[in-house]
Amino acid sequence: MNSEKIISKYSPACLILSGGKSGRFPNHQKALLPFSSGTTFIEHIISVYQEAGIQKIQVVIQPEIKLPDHIYQLKEISVCLNPQPDLGRIYSIKCGLENLQNEGFCYIQNADSPFIDCTTLLDLMKHCADADYVVPSFEGKRGHPVLISNKIKDYILQIKNYDQTLRDVLSNFGKSEVAVKQSGILININTPEDYNR
Repeated sequence: MNSEKIISKYSPACLILSGGKSGRFPNHQKALLPFSSGTTFIEHIISVYQEAGIQKIQVVIQPEIKLPDHIYQLKEISVCLNPQPDLGRIYSIKCGLENLQNEGFCYIQNADSPFIDCTTLLDLMKHCADADYVVPSFEGKRGHPVLISNKIKDYILQIKNYDQTLRDVLSNFGKSEVAVKQSGILININTPEDYNR
């Protein structure tokens, strides 16, 4: 099945998380760090998902973030506010999923993991029917993004305890691990030192 048929069949969405606090990267918004050719992390991530044919993209931001104006003008992009970033990542995910309840499978994409590519996104989508969620791995190490099913989306939307992690949530569901050739799935930019490297 080619990429267009895969995307058409499953109608995936993407949730980009930029709604938490960056304690290890003070005074910077990681989503707005320069990436390449005049783009920022978040602009690059959005462009890759669009190139892969993902039509519905939801961005979750924290109150201090001001995205470039043109992102707000894209009809395929929705932006919502995480009013309580102190509650952690699961709360941020829940904020975004509330606007994606009518969509199909959903990629959970971190704004500080910009080294993604279309091939990996489509490889995950090819296996979305194999389990409740799909995760890429490189040389045996799991990375990002994670592709979750409606079953997991519904579960997260019912969560009241935000002390748990996404890993805690996913441990309740069946996993399909897909080996990919792109080592970038393992890279998170958590600190200034990570970014300088």
